[in-house]
Amino acid sequence: METHRLLPLLLCGFLLGGCVSGSGGADMVFLGGRIFTADLAGSQPEAVAIADGQIVFVGAAAEARALIRKGTEIVDLAGKMLLPGLQDSHTHPPLGVALEPLCRLDDARSNDEVLEAVQECAGSREDDWVLGFGWRSSIYLPEIAPSLADLDRIVPDRPAVLIAKDMHTFWLNSPAMRSVGITRDTPTPAGGEILRDPQSQEPLGILRDTATEMVIKVMPRPGMLAALKGLRDTIRRMNSYGYTSLMDARLDDPSVATGYRILELLGLLDARVSMAVLFDPRRDLSQLDEIEALRSDFSTDRLDAEVVKIFVDGGTSVRSAASSAYADGSPSSPVYIPAQDLNRSVVEIDRRGFSIQLHTLGDRATTLALDAIEAARRANPGEARRHAITHLVYPRPADLERFAELDVIANISPYWAFPNEWTASFFPSIGNERKAWMYPFRSLADLGVRLSAGSDYPFTPMNPFLAIEVGMTRKSPENGSSESLVPGEALTLKMLLVAYTRGAAYQNHREAETGSIEVGKAADLVVLDRDLFETLPEDISETRVQMTILEGEVVYRSGSQGQLQANRSTAQRMTASVVPR
Repeated sequence: METHRLLPLLLCGFLLGGCVSGSGGADMVFLGGRIFTADLAGSQPEAVAIADGQIVFVGAAAEARALIRKGTEIVDLAGKMLLPGLQDSHTHPPLGVALEPLCRLDDARSNDEVLEAVQECAGSREDDWVLGFGWRSSIYLPEIAPSLADLDRIVPDRPAVLIAKDMHTFWLNSPAMRSVGITRDTPTPAGGEILRDPQSQEPLGILRDTATEMVIKVMPRPGMLAALKGLRDTIRRMNSYGYTSLMDARLDDPSVATGYRILELLGLLDARVSMAVLFDPRRDLSQLDEIEALRSDFSTDRLDAEVVKIFVDGGTSVRSAASSAYADGSPSSPVYIPAQDLNRSVVEIDRRGFSIQLHTLGDRATTLALDAIEAARRANPGEARRHAITHLVYPRPADLERFAELDVIANISPYWAFPNEWTASFFPSIGNERKAWMYPFRSLADLGVRLSAGSDYPFTPMNPFLAIEVGMTRKSPENGSSESLVPGEALTLKMLLVAYTRGAAYQNHREAETGSIEVGKAADLVVLDRDLFETLPEDISETRVQMTILEGEVVYRSGSQGQLQANRSTAQRMTASVVPR
């Protein structure tokens, strides 16, 4: 925050115990409950008032009541809780739009159940393609992959593509491979895999990581209007969970940025959206010219493209070891981008003023990501980009201090950190030593590393309260008596709330206007149906949002069909200012 804005806030907070910005009354006043400000001072005010889209008062209830005028909405929290608008720092709304309508395979727990679900869905739809999402790779371990013959038997006459829950593996039948043009002569793309018969080299219908792009280019997609409606509806769902800001963590199609912009121009973009533009390691650095143009074109009130996304390894690369061998003798998986190329790319992206989000699962990938950031810090001294490493499945203990030393954000997905079939599927390979390193969130926090939290929707649930519960208990939210996953790495409620507010706002380049309840910041607020600090950790997943406010406008209120229109008329919304910044 700029010094001229910070000094008055410090004076108000520390000398006066409260502060009012401007004159006149308030549009809304909140009192009578817990107010979690997420500010650095740990303030615990009695009341908050907002006017004209900003927070104008934080302090004592008696002073807040003096701001009540005719038309002021008084929100009696009745012992419940007010907090800053939540921010999802790692989510994929466009993928949610594309995947939600597909045949759902999430509940299948065996190969037979997957095939039964596909057969039922195929029989109930007349689409040219059968598209499914959500099958679990762990079902087929320790076997190599699902069977092409099985899928051909269930869907013999039209293309079928079944997308694994992590979206890094696609299962195709023979008609789909013919439609895509995959044969024994198709070269395997860098960073991907086409599973083949060892003897004949015929493809077996399984594509991984970058090889899936061949399918994505060919398979049917929603039309523009359907995609816009789906994007709007997805953001409205996010509002119902208390989100007012998000980072789209993989923008690989400029038309998606255009979709966000259209919604903004129509006054229908009820969230601040930061876009992480995908970097393609197979192309040279001239692609950064295109990314810079996109940053310039999509910098508005509610949109920015200040971040570049790099996959260091992929969804099937948890075995990318840095030093010691694997417990079962399996070899390390390759990384997407060689170390020398990664360093050169990160240095140049940093020099051009972008922050970078680096995807890593395996320990070696995390080490390489830190090495690249260190190279950028040396090459571009004085720059302070918001570089983040995301997921952090099991980084080496020796690397944790480097996060603090290099000022790297740990972008965590708290919901991942409990024992499940995915984590169990690679325990035999990584061994007990690496198992003890898994999701070291508390170790990072104790070192002073800044945490930001994200859902990774649609691969995991959108609901932040499910994730907060898991982050505190490290247990399955469906079975409170289950085993904890490295329980010493559990986070406190305050740590998690800060990761979803102030920490995420910093990563999203929005900390000057959002992320905490302070006078002068935007009135992005959430009212919950309970005080989380008076709620048992195992019950936090039951939390419901009563009201979500974005820039002073109620964009969600429970009990009124979920989504409210803003207080302005439709005409006013459609002519809302879109100011480049």
